[in-house]
Amino acid sequence: MAGGIFRRAPRPQRAPRRLAPALVPAAPPPVISPPPLAPPRPRWTLFRRRAGRRPTRHLAPALVPTPVLPSSAPPPRRPRPAWWRLRRRASRRPLRQPAVALAAGILPSSASGGFVLHYSGVLVPDSAALASTDLGTAVFDGFVWRPMSAGLYRAPGITLAKTALVRTYATTVAVLGPGSAGKIDPQLQIRYSQSGAQDPAMWTGDGNPMWAADPSMQMWSGLSPWQNWTKGELITGFIQHQLAIDFTEGLPIVQQFTPVIDQPALADGANGVAVAAGGSRIDFANGNFLEPPAVTASVVSVTSGAVGSASAVDIDSQGFTAHVFGSDGADAGGVINWIAHN
Repeated sequence: MAGGIFRRAPRPQRAPRRLAPALVPAAPPPVISPPPLAPPRPRWTLFRRRAGRRPTRHLAPALVPTPVLPSSAPPPRRPRPAWWRLRRRASRRPLRQPAVALAAGILPSSASGGFVLHYSGVLVPDSAALASTDLGTAVFDGFVWRPMSAGLYRAPGITLAKTALVRTYATTVAVLGPGSAGKIDPQLQIRYSQSGAQDPAMWTGDGNPMWAADPSMQMWSGLSPWQNWTKGELITGFIQHQLAIDFTEGLPIVQQFTPVIDQPALADGANGVAVAAGGSRIDFANGNFLEPPAVTASVVSVTSGAVGSASAVDIDSQGFTAHVFGSDGADAGGVINWIAHN
């Protein structure tokens, strides 16, 4: 202060103010429509899902609504015991199946009686009464309840390539059923065609014969009656086998029944047979060969006079073709001896 005059002290310099940038109005947010509301789930669904996630709480059984039965509906019945279900099943499904496909050499058949095809592929005796007629449990107590008196299994007939001398028999394997006593006496029976010639076609040019496998369908009578058989020979072109067992002697389980047809020892031959150059066809005098036999030919002489050899080719069940070769290999022809056997 000088001369009574007050002087204001100078103000300090302030930093220039910075103005905030002008605010740009923001764009309004897009309008998002809310998702459609799903229908509310039923409470039992929610609790079932919760019960599935937390199985220890056991909420689902308590919330499952109990069905309301109408007043006219009868009250629920108590479950039947196991023995009742087995009995009902036996009465509804009596074991009466035709023996049509069996294992262990038993051939399918279209005519059988007294036997039942077991699921394991064997034949067992059939019952003379349905299981439903049993008022107790006897149908389950034994091997066969009220068995039939006898059983018959008929195998399909066998048609041969031609009428010839054959030998036939059958292999049978049978044992007594569980708990059965007695014995098993299987009896083989056969019937066969007594025609001495092959059956003709129905008309000329028809490749199908009048009967295919069963001569009982033929127009002429030539089939023998059924007869007991063990093992033997006969001349025929058709054979059919069947197995007969008396169940009064014992209740069997037939495990195998195999019909067999073969031929006895057959032979044929001739000496001093002329063979032309290039070969000659020679027919068998024995017409019983069903399969081509073994033929041996030996040279007697060669037309050219030289030493040579003989051969038998194109052998079938009817005959063969013979050739005679000279030492130079030419098919010159000559004379041979030959023998054939099965």
